[in-house]
Amino acid sequence: MFLKAFKGIRKFRGGSSLKTWLYRIAIREALNHRRWFKRHLQKNVSIDAEPDEGHAPLEIEDGGATPFDQLASLEIQGAVQTALAQVPEVFAAP
Repeated sequence: MFLKAFKGIRKFRGGSSLKTWLYRIAIREALNHRRWFKRHLQKNVSIDAEPDEGHAPLEIEDGGATPFDQLASLEIQGAVQTALAQVPEVFAAP
């Protein structure tokens, strides 16, 4: 939400308070998120349900991160921390 507000600050016309403008962005983001979940998670399947005739049993993938993903995540975290350390203090949060 804050990234959208930052990117769209030039579009802020001042017709309302900044607080109201940010609130509306948050509401729109929440509604978009809710719509996305309704569209993509409509079908719930029980893992205990018997497979339909002619269909293979439900297989659940391992959602754990692979060692490659873990290493990539650590490298990204290191790069972000290095970049944040270089941000001038004037832009840092108090």
